[in-house]
Amino acid sequence: MTIPLLLKIKQGQLLPLFVKSSDTNVQFQNKEYKFAAIYENDISESILDRLTGQSCALVLMGPTGSGKTTTLRSILDHQMNKDGETYFTACEVSENRSFADIVDNCKRKRYVSSLPMDKQLKKTKLAQSAMEKVFSERKTSSTVSNATSSRSCLIVTLYNDKKTVTIVDMMGNEKYDAANSTSNVFANSNVSSITQLLLTRTTRTRSSNLVTNLIFQKLSLSKMKFILHLDECGNAELIKSSLCNIVDVVKDFRVEPPRSVVRPSLSTKYVPSYARPTVSSLSPRKKSVAKSIRITKPKLNVFTPLIKRPSLARSVTETPCVRKKPMNRTMENLYQVELKSLKEQNAQLAQKNMELSSLAYEAKETTAKNISELKEHLSAFRAQELLSLKESLAGVKNGFLALESDHSSMVAEMLSKEREIDTLKASKVEAEDRIQKLKEIQSANQSEIEHSKQETATLQGNIEQLEKEISTLKVQVDDFHKRIGSLTEDVSTRDESIKSLERDMESRQKKITEFEHSIAIHRDEIESLESTITSLNEELEKLNLTSESMKKQVDALEDQLATLKNQIASFEGQMSSEKEQISLQEQKISSLQAELLQKEQTLKDSVAEKQKLQELHQEELDKNIQESQILQQQLELQSTALDKLQNAFQQQKSQIEILESENSKTSTENSEAKISLQAKEEALTILTSENADLQEKLNTQTRRIEAADAQYKKDRDVHSSKLQSTQKNLEKIIAEKEELTKKHNDLISYNKYIVEKYSSALDKNDVLNKEEQGKFESTIKELQAKLKSQEDEHKKIVHDLTVQVESQEMEMSELEKYKAKCTNLENTARAVRDESIEQIAFYETEIAQLMSEIDSFRSLEVTNGQLQAELDSFRHVKLSNLELTNTVDRFKTPSPQKLPFNPSSDIFEDDHQPNKDYLKALKQSMKSSPKNVLRDSNTLSSEKKKLKRKALSYISSVKSPKVVSR
Repeated sequence: MTIPLLLKIKQGQLLPLFVKSSDTNVQFQNKEYKFAAIYENDISESILDRLTGQSCALVLMGPTGSGKTTTLRSILDHQMNKDGETYFTACEVSENRSFADIVDNCKRKRYVSSLPMDKQLKKTKLAQSAMEKVFSERKTSSTVSNATSSRSCLIVTLYNDKKTVTIVDMMGNEKYDAANSTSNVFANSNVSSITQLLLTRTTRTRSSNLVTNLIFQKLSLSKMKFILHLDECGNAELIKSSLCNIVDVVKDFRVEPPRSVVRPSLSTKYVPSYARPTVSSLSPRKKSVAKSIRITKPKLNVFTPLIKRPSLARSVTETPCVRKKPMNRTMENLYQVELKSLKEQNAQLAQKNMELSSLAYEAKETTAKNISELKEHLSAFRAQELLSLKESLAGVKNGFLALESDHSSMVAEMLSKEREIDTLKASKVEAEDRIQKLKEIQSANQSEIEHSKQETATLQGNIEQLEKEISTLKVQVDDFHKRIGSLTEDVSTRDESIKSLERDMESRQKKITEFEHSIAIHRDEIESLESTITSLNEELEKLNLTSESMKKQVDALEDQLATLKNQIASFEGQMSSEKEQISLQEQKISSLQAELLQKEQTLKDSVAEKQKLQELHQEELDKNIQESQILQQQLELQSTALDKLQNAFQQQKSQIEILESENSKTSTENSEAKISLQAKEEALTILTSENADLQEKLNTQTRRIEAADAQYKKDRDVHSSKLQSTQKNLEKIIAEKEELTKKHNDLISYNKYIVEKYSSALDKNDVLNKEEQGKFESTIKELQAKLKSQEDEHKKIVHDLTVQVESQEMEMSELEKYKAKCTNLENTARAVRDESIEQIAFYETEIAQLMSEIDSFRSLEVTNGQLQAELDSFRHVKLSNLELTNTVDRFKTPSPQKLPFNPSSDIFEDDHQPNKDYLKALKQSMKSSPKNVLRDSNTLSSEKKKLKRKALSYISSVKSPKVVSR
């Protein structure tokens, strides 16, 4: 797979040195060079999308002033205009061993080949300010061909939507000029090293150039693209060198598949710290450099000639004369270019030689330090081994039991000391890192101090400006004082206008008092009219007195009503007493429920302490539950009694309806019925309030039950967590026990081996002195005593572990019992909740029945009003009949003739009289029920019309004989 090579042409006003022959070819000095694509001037947005649409690496190459940095700017602007956040890192490489992180305040960092560049650089969000900072911080200087030529290689990596785009802006290569110090030797060396790697057709060889290593090892070669930048009107030699060195080489390059690298295992459990691999040892090895050999010149003697002439083996005549052909100018130019490149390579090799010598010196120092540390560790290790051997020899005589404890303690001490040494070394490394960080912070603080000095200078300038502004403000204040004087004059003029307005107000208030006087006169007139109205009301009262005579007939019925009302009052008193009993029982229930809640809380508190208290509380709970059941039974009995009372109340209602139908003729009964209705409505409101209180109590009970459930769940979770922790502790204890047994067996086997080993040594070393034997015996006795004490401690530990296990098992059983009790409590609480819900439903049904009764009472009121209207109409009919009788009396009859009706009774006695039986039935129906009266109201109106017609016919018959007699 080849690497795509793109060309970007910078157009100029002069004659171009190369011509674009096709979309992908360029012709220069009668030779065509092929590219993957060719772009002129600015690259379009679509092409930039295509280039940066996926993760890739773009290498921008070309001579100085060809437009590499402008393409980098266009790519960054394109990324900023895209949706979403993009982050970037930027570093510049101007030396071969280190780089500068531009985002991190141009901090110089040493390149570490084992770490990726992403972790060595600081990331920030891509913005215009950050981009300008990158381009301003980059090293630039003016050259012959470019005023702002970049003096470093800039590497920018963009991160957006899980894709990374790396852009490498190479330094512009230019002609080498020994006299000019600004010529960029490092840029030319970068290009030459890149072409050298491309010619070798491999990317696995490590280069001495940092830029080439970053391009060919850290960036993905499969997604790499070279963009060559050329100026049409630039230098012909630079164009030719770039075309020859880059185009042909990239065309023939093939990317090799990645090689699987097997890194050494980092498991350094029993390896000392000085033998562990470091970052430099894990990095790929560099090429071996040939050693420098010192050449000694031969000493000059008196007899040795200064200039040794060559010996002429042949005569001059025998050697033929060969003339060289003259070289072409092109060949001379090529040779000159090659000579320049060789000189540059020589300079680079000299630099490399110096670097290698410094590295060799550092390596020698590090090896010397490591050797000294090794010697110290070996001496300490030998001393510790000698001590352990002496102790083991003393312990062999007493037996392998004593050796067990000593060996275990020594091993533990050795491990702890090794760990302490490792921690000390790590702390040393951390301290060195901290020192470096502090130095960096110090440098940053110095830069901040300089920045603050600059800020103070700017602040002083601002202070001077503010003083000038203060002087201008003082002038403005003087102007304001002048304006205030003018405003005070305006205020004085306005005060005079206000006084004139107050005078107008006084005149208007006088007018208002006059209007009030007229209003008082009108009020007197209104009072006189009210007195006339009262007189008219007195006349109306007189008329009402006449109607009272009609009411005397109804007094008997009122007495009956009074008796019935007394009965109703007695029933209502019974109802109120029963309601009071119900309220007392409800209070008892609420108190019992409160006691139950208190007892539940006490139970929950006492569960953790003792099981006996739990059983007692459970018995008390059972008693309370039985009492609550008894109370519920009493409530049911009371509900049955209430049903009976309701039936009796309904019967009484039917009687009351009959009585009200009989007393529909009077207005006093309506008022009494209204009063009774109001009383019942008040009772209903009381019942509704009681129901609301009951609902609130039920809600409180449910909340308490829910709180108890939540506490129970919390306790259950706590106990479950405790159970899990105890189980984990048991498992840990069992694992520790198994590990101890394994260690014990290992120590026994090791001690047996030591006994066998040192028994042979003792057989050989029987020549020891008696004093030494006594000393050994004393040490053996001490070790035996220590062994016994350790065995006792071990037995105690085992006993304590067994006791802990038994106690935890007991706690497990107690927790299970507590779980069962808690489930019982949950069931009882749910049963109480269900019963309370049923009671609420029962009370709601009673309230609905009472509401229906109230509606029926209201309908009766409506019927009473209708009956009163009919009574008024009936009275009006009677009055009209009386008027008719008076008119009939005025007429003079020729002979004593019997009238067709009795004026006192108002009932017809002739053939024209109405049916008396019908009137009696109508009265009885009015007494029986108001509904029948409503039905028969139409019949009454028809009868009234018939009576009027008969009266008119009779008057006409009376008038006609008078005319005949005349």
